[in-house]
Amino acid sequence: MIVADYGELRSSRKVADKRHVSKKTVLRILHCADVEMRAPGRPRDERLEVEIQHGGCGTPGCPDPECEVPYGECHCGCREAAPIAKKSERERSFVKGKPHLYKLGHTRRARTVAARGNGQPLRAARLRAGFTMRALSLDCELAAKTVSELEGYLGRRVSTAGAERIADRLGASFDKLFTREVAPPELRRPDIAFVRTRPPMPLQERPSCWDDPESAFDRRMAVWGHRGTEDARRAAADLKAALRRRRGGARPKTELHARWLSMFNGKDAELEELLAGDNMSRVRAIAWLDWQRHPEDWPREEWPASRFDPADIEPQILSGAKERVKKALQRAGTKLKVP
Repeated sequence: MIVADYGELRSSRKVADKRHVSKKTVLRILHCADVEMRAPGRPRDERLEVEIQHGGCGTPGCPDPECEVPYGECHCGCREAAPIAKKSERERSFVKGKPHLYKLGHTRRARTVAARGNGQPLRAARLRAGFTMRALSLDCELAAKTVSELEGYLGRRVSTAGAERIADRLGASFDKLFTREVAPPELRRPDIAFVRTRPPMPLQERPSCWDDPESAFDRRMAVWGHRGTEDARRAAADLKAALRRRRGGARPKTELHARWLSMFNGKDAELEELLAGDNMSRVRAIAWLDWQRHPEDWPREEWPASRFDPADIEPQILSGAKERVKKALQRAGTKLKVP
């Protein structure tokens, strides 16, 4: 390999530019000639080792001049060996042949802390201050389960800024509550039981009219009514059905379906006479006969009578009545095949 300093390469570039050679051509010629650009007098790795900051531990990139971490160990506190750099990189403070600051995935641990003493000092300070785990977490602008997991799990870590807010809120020393040492995560410790620091709040008593159809309609419209007319229409239909199911209203649908199923099974003499003398289908005949017998189950505003015969259903509506009976029979019977 040919090693040339920057001065020689600059002069050769000037000559190439004067001869009207492109930049790509010059770089290709240098690459084919196996020329490496280095500063004169000192190799690249040795120059980086001098320029990159070293802490008290001697590891490249360590900003602490009084660092007491042994040379070659990960700086997160896990006491494991850090990998050796395979190449030099100024941006990441890597020097070839020297150890990294952290193992892969341990960088975040340097900015986090864990609860000291298996969480017992933190729990004692919290109980003295009269906080619940959730209230303390939310008061310190942390997730609701942060303090609970700090007290209940080994190895659970929190950011240093969050731990400082917890210590300030409890009025305790940061070093007495938290530590930077790393412990392997384990299951929840059984020796710490949940302690309620304040009496539970009583459940709000619901008024007697809570289950009324009108109240349910008002609550539904308050939550979903602003979304559009479709939600309001469904709420109104449910209210109407609920009012009909009240005492004195229409019979339960289970009774209605059972009556139609008995008629379908041939237990109605009048229906059988009608089918013997007319070529009408059984389901259509059930709908027509039941419409005449039970007007309370067939509201006339939805299933009107014929304009020519008030005792007969509107012919255009009879097909819809047939579909209603057919679906009811399929629900009432187990795997019933209705023609």
